Amino acid sequence: MNIADFAENLNKMKMNARVGTGKSRYEIAMLVILVMSLLIGLTCGVAMAEDTPQFTPSTLRVAYYPLDGFFEYDSRGVETGYGVELLNKISQYTGLQFEYVPATDWESTKLMLLDGKADIRMPATMPLIPSSALSYSATSIIDTYHVLLALDTRDDLYYQDYETIGTLRIAISENFYHVTTVKTYLDRIGIAKDQLVFCEDYDECHGKLVSGEVDALVSNIMDMDGTMKMLARFNSISNYFSMTLDNPVLDVLDETMAQIKLDEPLFLANLYSRWFPERTVVPLTIEESEYLASIDTLTFAFRTSEGYLSRREDDGYYGIYVEQAKFVCDRLGIGFDAVSLEDCLDGRARADVYSGFFYNQNYAEEWGLCISAPINNINYYLIQKKEKTVNETTCKIAAREQFYYTREYLQHEYRAEQFLYFNTYEECLQAVAGGQADIAIINNYIAEYYLEMYQFSNLSARLTSEYSHLYCFATVDQNKLLASILTKTLSAITTDEMNQMYIRGMEKKPKSNFFLAFLYQNPLLFTLAVAGLSILLIVIVLMLVFIRNSRIQNRTLENALAVKSDFLARMSHDMRTPLNAVLGFTKLAQDEKDDSQSVQDSLAKIQSSSEYLLGLINDVLDASKIESGKVELHSEIVNGVEFLRDITEEFKAQGKLRRISLVVDLTKANTPFVKMDKLRTRQVYSNLLNNAFKFSEPGSTVEWYMEDTKLDDSHMEFVTTITDHGCGMSAEFMQHMFEPFTQEITPGKGLREGTGLGLMIVKKFVELMNGTIDVQSELGVGTTFTIRMRRDIPSKDEVAAFLQNEKIFDVDISRLEGKRLLLCEDHPLNREIAVRLLAKVGVSTECAMNGQIGVDMFKASTVGHYDAILMDIRMPVMNGLDAAEAIRKTVREDARTIPIIAVTANAYNEDVVAALQAGMNTHIPKPLDPKTLYKTLSELIS
Repeated sequence: MNIADFAENLNKMKMNARVGTGKSRYEIAMLVILVMSLLIGLTCGVAMAEDTPQFTPSTLRVAYYPLDGFFEYDSRGVETGYGVELLNKISQYTGLQFEYVPATDWESTKLMLLDGKADIRMPATMPLIPSSALSYSATSIIDTYHVLLALDTRDDLYYQDYETIGTLRIAISENFYHVTTVKTYLDRIGIAKDQLVFCEDYDECHGKLVSGEVDALVSNIMDMDGTMKMLARFNSISNYFSMTLDNPVLDVLDETMAQIKLDEPLFLANLYSRWFPERTVVPLTIEESEYLASIDTLTFAFRTSEGYLSRREDDGYYGIYVEQAKFVCDRLGIGFDAVSLEDCLDGRARADVYSGFFYNQNYAEEWGLCISAPINNINYYLIQKKEKTVNETTCKIAAREQFYYTREYLQHEYRAEQFLYFNTYEECLQAVAGGQADIAIINNYIAEYYLEMYQFSNLSARLTSEYSHLYCFATVDQNKLLASILTKTLSAITTDEMNQMYIRGMEKKPKSNFFLAFLYQNPLLFTLAVAGLSILLIVIVLMLVFIRNSRIQNRTLENALAVKSDFLARMSHDMRTPLNAVLGFTKLAQDEKDDSQSVQDSLAKIQSSSEYLLGLINDVLDASKIESGKVELHSEIVNGVEFLRDITEEFKAQGKLRRISLVVDLTKANTPFVKMDKLRTRQVYSNLLNNAFKFSEPGSTVEWYMEDTKLDDSHMEFVTTITDHGCGMSAEFMQHMFEPFTQEITPGKGLREGTGLGLMIVKKFVELMNGTIDVQSELGVGTTFTIRMRRDIPSKDEVAAFLQNEKIFDVDISRLEGKRLLLCEDHPLNREIAVRLLAKVGVSTECAMNGQIGVDMFKASTVGHYDAILMDIRMPVMNGLDAAEAIRKTVREDARTIPIIAVTANAYNEDVVAALQAGMNTHIPKPLDPKTLYKTLSELIS
């Protein structure tokens, strides 16, 4: 029993079940036995057919013969095309997999199906006589048509020039002539049989066309390629899936196609236009070509006050309609001119085409015009005052009386007494803003233009689904030839080209006079303020009260900010303290690698999350500084080549750990010395590269490209591009991606590690450095960041001084031998790090666990007993600032001269200032850098 038989029996069971009590238990039992027998039979069949290839319903073989655009191979030899993408979409819905079995020619694909070498043949046309061996899907997968084709080099042949076509020699395959209805069409257009040159197959027809033996050939549009042009088209043909007779999988394909059309109505149309763009273009006839050759310029008429659609300003016409008209003229190779539609209607000007005409044949006939195919759809906004409730059954409506949408839409929905008519859309909006009318229903592109003006800031707009219409071009004098030319030109415009026209049409924003807008929005307040001193005094008093309240609020905010800053400082200290231990013990382990016991002891105290924790601290602190406006840039001379090389090596190493390739091209960034904030610039590049790695999968690639351009003798421009091929970002998230603590949940991944502060910090730092950042991203494809920054070029003297200062400072640690230090530090691990680092250079250390103990130990010591004091700031009992002040106030010979060095995680600029004011000599931040510690002690002690 095969799958089809099983399906048939199962259907019978369902029918029997519906009969109810009329069926006997005997029949039901027999059906159960039948099902069990089938299952046993299938099990046995599998066991007995070990050497026989099994059909797996989840994988179907597709007979694959290359057809331009439908089935073809890409540059890597992988199957692609309309058919492949359609099957991929079906896989998403059903889980079915498809493998492609190459065919030697088109006819052999049918034999492959009959011989069991393939399961599906596509695209297949339904035969005139039903096949006894093959079945066809009920749903068409692509609609094609028959065409008469010639080489595109034949400039003497035109579309639908039947008089000339009747003189041509035309190739056609015997099978195509007899099994299709093409014969009827050829007879109808006057092509005699003796004009036809019969061939064995299409390849022979094409060969005769190329060799010049025939003038044209007849075939399916699927055979048209870039070397041909269309002379005629006829017989719309639906194409289907074809499988062996009664194959149950065909029903699955049909159901899936129906679901795809329901879920994505434009999927097949968009797929067709992407793979067969040339087939959506209808060629010009000889009459149309001659007409086009007779004109040099097309004059378009535009309304002068339709916002983003069309408007006239001092230097010309702007808007979406204008961009579409210019594009059409450019595509046709003729000039463009513009006039006012109002002038045309008054007889002061004449145009060939009206733009933005309502797509309605009856309306066009009223005007004596001929219309093109529709260009696009327009929606409408219902506009009213913010926070105002409107009763649409009694409200007043601001509208333009003579407009089509008013007559055809609005006047059918509302009563005549509800309307107030105005001459322009701006007047309609002014009526709503001023309270004269309650609502206005206006085209969305017009509304968006005017609502950007300040005087309409008290209005809100919502999209209404009740009103929309198509628009088109309309030709004057019922010029059908021109209307047809415009229609054919519009059919060749791609979605991307149309989108670009909309973008260009909306680039120029409206002008708005703030002073006049204020007068318009607050006329009563302004008049009363000017009219009487009493009103003015009231306003002044109110302003003073407002200022007083604002000051109180500001003080409250300042206190809140102080509390927040204190919190951040404490958090910084508490989080940097364990980091100091981690990084310090790491350094000790590296230096004492021969002492295994010491290394093990140090490594045991390192926490695995230290680097992530430090990054978290830095992000939070940077965000706090940015928010409080305390970020200061420190411009310094940097060796640009070494700077970029260091970052490259660091992230290439990271890439190896993550199994992500970092492709770097810095060949065009070869300026040796520039001025910049080295720390902030490194943060920008590091954050973006870290993000690229974080959101990329193992095995993928991250690309880093940089180029510098010399603007003049003193300035350079750097352009940096960082691209990943990871999860990308959605359009919705990109609107908020630079906001703090913002992260997008990646499907299947959830939130990634991080604070959500990285991009905010990058953007702020780039803006502080007078740069720009641009982002392009597509969900599931990847993200590209482009940064442009202008840099100063140092003078030769500055470079020379920089090179001198960059010489490595050789610390004379011999002068530290035998010195004794007092270390005030409450944290035991930090004490141990400092003691061991100092012992390495011969310094002995005595420790105090808080500031009070440190002061007591100093007072109890003899003069000169300590050579220097290392003082932590945040300690219990007595902090480091108070301890330093107490030591300085001690009455003894060395109290004011002994070096006191702040060693602390309190790393803000104000912390450094506070340490110096308390009497300390200098400040060393944690984590401790041994070189900095030795250098500072060597200089201060000597």
